[in-house]
Amino acid sequence: RLGNMDDLSKIDVSEMFATYEQDYHRFVAEAEANVRKAKNLATLNQNHKDLPDVSHFVDELLKNAQDCVKQMELEAMALPPTSRQSCVAKVAGYRRKHGQLARDFAAYKARLAADPDDLESDSSKVDRYLHSLARDNSRLGQAIRVGSESEQVARDIKLGLSSNSDKLSKMSANVGRVQFQLSLANRLADAIRRNETRNRLMLY
Repeated sequence: RLGNMDDLSKIDVSEMFATYEQDYHRFVAEAEANVRKAKNLATLNQNHKDLPDVSHFVDELLKNAQDCVKQMELEAMALPPTSRQSCVAKVAGYRRKHGQLARDFAAYKARLAADPDDLESDSSKVDRYLHSLARDNSRLGQAIRVGSESEQVARDIKLGLSSNSDKLSKMSANVGRVQFQLSLANRLADAIRRNETRNRLMLY
């Protein structure tokens, strides 16, 4: 920290800005850590005895960080023009981050106060999503197996039809040969009958 007033008189504006900047980062880091702690406590038990104290501590840390931002804004305006613009931009970023963190924690406390049972930890959401994803993957695997089996059945049917087609072609060829043999036999029988008739006529 800055120390007594005699020490303050020896510190220039840029050093003051750096000191407030360091304090800001420390307050924000502690606030983020305690926000996570508060959420973990609420996940275990919405009425945890330590939850109010942790929540109040986060509010205090955010208030301290906001004070640092205000002091940095004043220090930045007193800097020389060559370094003022970059510091003003940094302070604007710090204010945005602080504001977002404060709004998120305020919204969290409002949800918890409105309906504690509606609060769900991020880990629970992830677990539920992973469980749903595993279930969907299992269903997809079953669908793939059914599709593969159906494809195999289709190939077997196609192979069977192809085999039957070959058999039908062979049977058709055999029938053609049999019909040809029958035709030859009929013509031979006619020739024999004609020869017999002619021979009988010659005898008479």
